[in-house]
Amino acid sequence: MEAKADDIHIIETPTEFYGALLDGIRSELRESLDSALASNPSLNVHVLVDQMRGTRPDKNARSSSTATLLLPLVKKYPAQTTVSLFEFPSKNPLTKLVPARFNEAFGLQHIKAYVFDNDVVISGANLNTDYFTNRQDRYILIKNNPQVAAYFTSLLKRLRNASLSEMKAALTKFSNKSLAEMPSNALTDAVSISPLESANCDTQSHHSFKLALLVSTRSHLLTLLLKNVAASSETTVVCSSAYFNLPKHFHNLVLQSKARFQFLLAAPEANGFFGSKGVSRHIPFAYTFLPTTSGKK
Repeated sequence: MEAKADDIHIIETPTEFYGALLDGIRSELRESLDSALASNPSLNVHVLVDQMRGTRPDKNARSSSTATLLLPLVKKYPAQTTVSLFEFPSKNPLTKLVPARFNEAFGLQHIKAYVFDNDVVISGANLNTDYFTNRQDRYILIKNNPQVAAYFTSLLKRLRNASLSEMKAALTKFSNKSLAEMPSNALTDAVSISPLESANCDTQSHHSFKLALLVSTRSHLLTLLLKNVAASSETTVVCSSAYFNLPKHFHNLVLQSKARFQFLLAAPEANGFFGSKGVSRHIPFAYTFLPTTSGKK
């Protein structure tokens, strides 16, 4: 997809990230959504969250979760508000037995994209307080681009068809349309999107996702990129990843390449499990260990 470089903004701080979201809804998060829905009957709000993480109580408030936070909006504006809880299908019985903070290891919907009309914020940050105060992540704001906005809106709608959408008061009963029942090309079909009319576009963006059950990846684009730069010792490739864990195929391409690679990785202190109790306290350092051993293989 094409874009103008001047319309792509790298957001540098958590405060600016929060401000970019507020610009889309014009004030405090849930309260501003409430106000915006009340003042604009034609406004539609669709929120897609992971079912396990979205219903997990906040560590500082046992009865509070993303789902309970959004439930009042669904009740107050049922015709304008949709909250989809994506449940990753898993036949592993341990998903019902392990604690809430660990069951997401069996599958997690992790898209963090925010669409406001023709503007899109793509990020690694969720809407947790830490990300608005002292936790730095990656944020890219693409403005005035109906093509990118339409792509993410279409992806959101397709995932909605495989999500739990009926939010009952007790948040215990849902209407489930299983992901396994979706056709294999449900997410991989090309979205019919008109190209930007402007001839001034000078930037290409390629959005990929991975969903093992539907084999829905666009990893061939990354493979092609790595192969194209492999022979050039004058090329520098800059990669950013919060969790460095390259698939073996990509790992081998990087090691065999003559190009110079720079990796921007998250420090252990930026991990949500940093300083936690029990086994989870080792998770941040496991991700630190991976890049130190990768170069030796």
